Amino acid sequence: NDLIVFPRDATMWRIENAIIPDASPPTITMLSDTGGAAPIEQNTYTRTEETLTIIGSEMASVTAIEIMSGNLVLHTIMPVDKYIVSNTQIDLPPGLLSEFAEGVGLEIRVWNSVGVSQKGPQKFNIETGRPVITATTADGIVYDRAETLTVRGYGFKSRTVGQTQLAFIRVDDSQGSAIFDNGIAGGGSSDGIPTAVAFDVRDDTSAIIPINAIGFRADGSNRRLRVARSTVTPPSDVNSVLSPPINELIAVITTKPVIASLAQNNAAGSWEFIPTTGRFKRDRVLEINGTALNTLDIIEVVNADGSSFPNPVFIQLPNAGVTVEDNGTRVLVGANSIPYSEADTNGTIQRAFRLYNAAGITDVNVSLLFAVNKQPT
Repeated sequence: NDLIVFPRDATMWRIENAIIPDASPPTITMLSDTGGAAPIEQNTYTRTEETLTIIGSEMASVTAIEIMSGNLVLHTIMPVDKYIVSNTQIDLPPGLLSEFAEGVGLEIRVWNSVGVSQKGPQKFNIETGRPVITATTADGIVYDRAETLTVRGYGFKSRTVGQTQLAFIRVDDSQGSAIFDNGIAGGGSSDGIPTAVAFDVRDDTSAIIPINAIGFRADGSNRRLRVARSTVTPPSDVNSVLSPPINELIAVITTKPVIASLAQNNAAGSWEFIPTTGRFKRDRVLEINGTALNTLDIIEVVNADGSSFPNPVFIQLPNAGVTVEDNGTRVLVGANSIPYSEADTNGTIQRAFRLYNAAGITDVNVSLLFAVNKQPT
């Protein structure tokens, strides 16, 4: 799944090493996390956010790289041809090393067809760094939060005590403001702190968010998922633990719509609840409140048992007379937006609303049944 660009700077070196026999093992002269500008410091390499540069000779002939703790090989990288920059430099990008490469006082050695190099001159620690999301199964499309969500990236596992795997999420809007976090999940206001979630972490690069882990307050368009292995306490910087906001936006978060209440604007200009009046007046403004009302495409009036009329009474969205709030909590239907009279009835025969969105259809709520009519003419 990697994109290979050809030719590139190292192409000629790779060709030469393919046709000219190797005469000696490679030699490492420096390890760097600044692109070769300076030797790596003891505690600075974070595997999810920094590039590890190996400087030396015969680098274009290298076929394997080993991360070592003393004489123990913790992690092996092979093949390595895509990481060769020149005959003197190899760059290991962020996310290439797994949690098994983490440790203290580590060293690197490399192999070619002749043999193995001496270990590099610097010892250094490898730490995890922040997790990074590269993709989700809902990138650019509608996500039904009543289904699982697979997240891919790296840094999902760690050997650091207290943050061994992903355990927290936050959902941001396109401007970077938290719209689902620990405060909101607890029923309060936003605090920006990620909320705990029982991830199914498959490995360092793959994890699954369970169904209904994200609440309705996250509903809306252009949402970005962020994850963390640990949390912080204010005033500590939450961005120090959250994945960077570089992953693609989820087009819409929603689920099967639910109607919580129905109200209409009466002749006096005030709101009256339909369960109180027992009537849906087609010539009055209708307010539908609930959750996951975003992505609506059909509003239908049905019989009390949920069945449609022989000539279905519905309107399709988008519709000039209908306004749907992006967070899915409110829909306004203008007066006479449903012009059809097939559902009209007296007070003893009741009807219901059925809403369709990208994730499902509302269930009939027996507490929200009504008769349908309008001012007689």
